[in-house]
Amino acid sequence: MPTTVTFDTHSYVKELRAVGFTEDQAEVQAKALSSALNDFQSLKLQDLATKADIYAIREDLQKTKAEMIKWFAAMILTQTAVYVALIKLLN
Repeated sequence: MPTTVTFDTHSYVKELRAVGFTEDQAEVQAKALSSALNDFQSLKLQDLATKADIYAIREDLQKTKAEMIKWFAAMILTQTAVYVALIKLLN
């Protein structure tokens, strides 16, 4: 059962006004925070990443990084071989 968070925008606006926010600034801040909290509450549990998801993504990224390094090294070696061949051919 989802938990409902109650957000008192009026009190929030009063607090912001007390520290120097203009009325418009305070109202925009309260509206933005209220909207963000509502968006968060509407998330379904299955929409959130689990630790296992994060570890799987990290593992995939590490594998991709290793593959990219292999390809980059192969490209450098091939390019070097081509340059050496061209230098020998031109001399």
